[in-house]
Amino acid sequence: LLDKFVSGQFYETGIYDIAPRIFLDATVFGTGVMKIYEVGGKVKIDRIFPNELIVDDTESLYGEPRQLFQRKFISRRVLSSLYPEVKQQIMDNDVKADSYGNNRNTSNEQIECVEAWHLPSGEGTEDGRHVICLDNVTLLDEPYEKDYFPFAFLKWTDRLLGFWGQGLAEQLAGIQAEINKLLSQIQLQMTL
Repeated sequence: LLDKFVSGQFYETGIYDIAPRIFLDATVFGTGVMKIYEVGGKVKIDRIFPNELIVDDTESLYGEPRQLFQRKFISRRVLSSLYPEVKQQIMDNDVKADSYGNNRNTSNEQIECVEAWHLPSGEGTEDGRHVICLDNVTLLDEPYEKDYFPFAFLKWTDRLLGFWGQGLAEQLAGIQAEINKLLSQIQLQMTL
């Protein structure tokens, strides 16, 4: 029965459609990311682009960061429906640039939202946090007691240092450059 339940959850969450994309992300970017969370008593799974996640390079030097940030652009109307008590602050959010200072070419409907997790320092400590915020309002601030992030990471190859993996595309870049050079020379010789 447990096997049937897990198979049913896989089917309901659409993991068989999402998993190949995460594998492709791992081959290209080095790390594929799946976010696993609960909404209304149901398990949800999302594919997350690795560039949406921010980890401190120094903190994650050995591959185990204690805090993780997800930066995402979300419709202000969706956020307003999820957090009606701060609807006015969400609708008033008027960010002309993202957190890196770059001008955004998105519609006025999309606003930058950051979700952050800080793992507890140890057993029995109460310093773990889960926060969702915009630049002008905190939407959620709650204790976080789990010792892991709500993400599953698939790395094509682990690097010697750091959190992010190395992708197949990066590993083959040198070989591909040599093949391109050789093909260019063959084409030139054929023309002559």
